[in-house]
Amino acid sequence: MSYTLVSSVKGRIESMTAEYVDISVSFLTLRIIAPTSTLENIGPIGTITSLLTSLQVREDSLTLYGFLTEDDRV
Repeated sequence: MSYTLVSSVKGRIESMTAEYVDISVSFLTLRIIAPTSTLENIGPIGTITSLLTSLQVREDSLTLYGFLTEDDRV
């Protein structure tokens, strides 16, 4: 069994591009990279949304990826 630091995120959509969404969670805004299919279906800026996540740790970066379903995350 593997464990993850950030398994999901729920918060308000602050901004969005074709590659990522910024979601405010309490006092923190997270930039989450997501596939186009996810970004097209999470709702408009200002709404509350939830994403399943995968945190990728590399020597020079921490990148959070977001997905709508468990199948997409795998």
